[in-house]
Amino acid sequence: MGAQTHHEKAVDRVSSEPRPTGSVEFRDYLTVFRRQFVLILAVTLLGAAAAAAYSFRRTPIYESTASVLVRAITTNAFDPSQRVDQQLNMFNQRQLVLSEPVATVAAEQLGTTATPDQLVKHVTADVPANSQIVRIHYRDTVPLSAQRGADAFAKAYLAFREADARTQANVSQTTLQRDVDRILRQVDRAQKTVEDPNATPEAIRGAQARIQYLNNRVQPLQAQLTGFASLDFTPGTVISPAALPSTPASPKHRLDVGVGLLVGLFLGVLAGFVRDRTDDRLRGREDLAERLDRPVLATIPPLSKWVRRRFLWRRRPKTSLITFDQPNSPAAEQAKQRLAKK
Repeated sequence: MGAQTHHEKAVDRVSSEPRPTGSVEFRDYLTVFRRQFVLILAVTLLGAAAAAAYSFRRTPIYESTASVLVRAITTNAFDPSQRVDQQLNMFNQRQLVLSEPVATVAAEQLGTTATPDQLVKHVTADVPANSQIVRIHYRDTVPLSAQRGADAFAKAYLAFREADARTQANVSQTTLQRDVDRILRQVDRAQKTVEDPNATPEAIRGAQARIQYLNNRVQPLQAQLTGFASLDFTPGTVISPAALPSTPASPKHRLDVGVGLLVGLFLGVLAGFVRDRTDDRLRGREDLAERLDRPVLATIPPLSKWVRRRFLWRRRPKTSLITFDQPNSPAAEQAKQRLAKK
């Protein structure tokens, strides 16, 4: 009997019938996992190691947050006829925090040489649902800089809103006062016509009607001027000052390593299936049955790699007789039975 080859070392399975070509069962996937376990494990660990190396080499970034309660600038903040959500557009307020004018004011408060565009790159803002609160986040590699930046942008936002509201109010007030003065001058001219002894009755009646008309026009304008005098320019309040961060916001090492593990596992499984499908070696009786499309009737059990010579154990040569090296082994008995049948 010749030496037992690699193809003869097939492990006996439950069924000797070949499976239909192209059929895939769940145990096939488990078989691939078992065959390519070392490759899958190696690629998974490699992915985790690469993610860990990338994560720990990144510069830590610290984040500090300041919360601002936004108020509507109105002549009557407690006016029940108008809801607060109608007075304020919180989306616009969030965009205002990230604007260049606010960044310019923040740069002056910080005393930095950075441009407004450079400062804005450090800032993000969000508005919790159904609230009048703007949360301002500032990120920096230095914890103290992150804290100072968040506070500076919160104060700069409030200062800009107040200054902008006062400017608009002054412009509107000046325009209203100009219109009131113009109307009052027209009232004076009409009043002179009424008091003129040489004026005709028709001219007097016309002047009186004009005075009534002008008074009706000037009264709302004067009411608006009075409203500007009582205008509250308080744009909001910092309800939560920025705290000094103690731990970096990024990188998140656990998250990075977890993502690396998942990516490595995916690539490992993919590489394992590709390697398994491109490997044309026969690994057992089912592979042989599938390749030949015929049932395998019997298999010769594998031989031990070690044989006993008198009192010593030695490695079995690659070319040796089964019945000579291990005459009482299952493989030798199987070979004897096959020869006896012939």
